[in-house]
Amino acid sequence: LPRKVSRGLVRLYDHQRQDGSWGWWKGSDADPFLTAYVMDGLRLAGEAGFAVDGERVRAGQQQIRRFLDTGKTADKQAIEPEILAYLTYAYAESKGEDAARYVTALERRQATLQPYGRALLALSLLAVGERQRAGQVAVEIERTVKATDSEAHWETKGDPRLLYLSERADLEATALSVRALAKIAPRSPLLPRAARWLVASRRNGAYWNSTRDTAMVILGLTEYLRVSQELEADYTFDLLLNGEPVLTRRVTAAEAVSGQPVVIERVGEALAPTNQFQIRKRGRGTLYLTAALESYTSGDPIPAASRESLRLNREYFRLRVESGPDGAPRWNLEPLTGGVLRSGELIVSRLTLTGDRARYLLVEDPIPAGCEQVTSSAGIDWALAPGPWQEGFQHREFRDQRSVFFLDYFSGKSVIQYAMRVQIPGEWKVAPARGERMYQPEIEANSASGIFRIVDRERE
Repeated sequence: LPRKVSRGLVRLYDHQRQDGSWGWWKGSDADPFLTAYVMDGLRLAGEAGFAVDGERVRAGQQQIRRFLDTGKTADKQAIEPEILAYLTYAYAESKGEDAARYVTALERRQATLQPYGRALLALSLLAVGERQRAGQVAVEIERTVKATDSEAHWETKGDPRLLYLSERADLEATALSVRALAKIAPRSPLLPRAARWLVASRRNGAYWNSTRDTAMVILGLTEYLRVSQELEADYTFDLLLNGEPVLTRRVTAAEAVSGQPVVIERVGEALAPTNQFQIRKRGRGTLYLTAALESYTSGDPIPAASRESLRLNREYFRLRVESGPDGAPRWNLEPLTGGVLRSGELIVSRLTLTGDRARYLLVEDPIPAGCEQVTSSAGIDWALAPGPWQEGFQHREFRDQRSVFFLDYFSGKSVIQYAMRVQIPGEWKVAPARGERMYQPEIEANSASGIFRIVDRERE
């Protein structure tokens, strides 16, 4: 952990802008949410005993004050109330100068806040020593809950025109509300029900919708565990699949925080058309369990899949570089519609994204086996070449098995392309390219799979 934190701090310092803010990438525009998010993280690191650069924190505080004083982003767009609440919270927790004044200003705007911002207001009041006023906000938090006999959560909608929050931020709103109630009203009967809802909302058993949701939820559940005494466990449970005992395990306080995954494999005829799990528990404590099902195909061609809000198409072109009349290199793209490729040739992968406006998209394109990404060829730097080579994305990473592109803003259509050199002869399967909204990963799309046939140029 110390090594990870040290590397993280160095990276955050390197990405801090001269005005003290942070953006999505180094050199990106100042982003109010990310500035508050980083400042909150630096504060947590300091409280955990790690050395944090005080000058960096002070520069961040100054930029947060500018955001709060103007209520506008660097490009003069209004900051939505929930993000203003997060800025206020981060400023108050970092002991910013005159923090109480900004918290009071947020309190006056309480009627404009949704549960997300209301929880942050309660935490901000605590940070400036106003526990009684925080208690009044906690009453309102409890009043606005969506609850059943077994679960409870809070709902918050983002403004799609402003795009700082996801269209739905219920996970974050509930996690923040749990943090606030655990600190202010630890005996609230809503807490265990809200914790149950958070745990039940995991994806694939181990994490939530995104890294951001996961971090927020863990912070909320940590505060809940401080007051719930759920870690004082002493129970045994049995896991059965279709009536067959699969696992028996005892859980004591020592194992309560070290949950272990259980992987059950069934192949062919052993895989039932329907499957039923049963849990039998005996003893004191709370057992949380999430099941995830993963299935694997036989390797048949994978068709393209999309939805109206996000579509992805991939095309390949043969790239020919030649000398122009002035001797300068120029290139032509020819559609790669079949036939064979020869080792040493250059090809281009073109990814076309269409759909609804959004922020923070991720696009991954697995590179065909036998190919390698190139950044320059024949004197041309493809990152600087005119045309669409440098457009459509804000950050790119070439990794061993795939090319990854990040889009801060998506206007409804983006074209991304990059060059590869064909190297290793053979017949290779090409996995689909895929795209997703990073904070709404259920909105995703993929291209079709394909096959590359590469021959050795020297053996033709």
